[in-house]
Amino acid sequence: MIRRTDGFHLSRLTTAAAIVGLITATGLWTWNRVDRNQRELIAQKTTEQEATRIEGLVGQLVKADPNQIPAIIKELDLNQKVATTYLTPLVSLNPKTLDEKRS
Repeated sequence: MIRRTDGFHLSRLTTAAAIVGLITATGLWTWNRVDRNQRELIAQKTTEQEATRIEGLVGQLVKADPNQIPAIIKELDLNQKVATTYLTPLVSLNPKTLDEKRS
C-alpha cells in the first residue's frame, strides 16, 4: 500500500514539475519576445528621429549663411547614408529661377 501511495505521489510531483517547467518556459519565451519587440521599436524610433534631425539640417543648409555651412556639413557627415537620401533630390534639381535655386 505504501508503494502504491509513493507511486501516486511521485506521479503527481512529476506532473506538477512538468507544469511548472512549461509555465516557466512559456514565461521566458514571452519575456524574450516582448523585450525583442521593445528593442526593435526603440531602434525604429531612433532611426526616425535621426532622419528628422538630418532633414532639419538639410533645411538649415539650404538657408544657411556661408560661415554656417561647414558646421552643418560636419553634422551631416555623421550619418552620410540618411543625409544622401535628403540631399540627392536637392542636387538633382535643375532650378531655373533665383527662388528655385535658393530652395
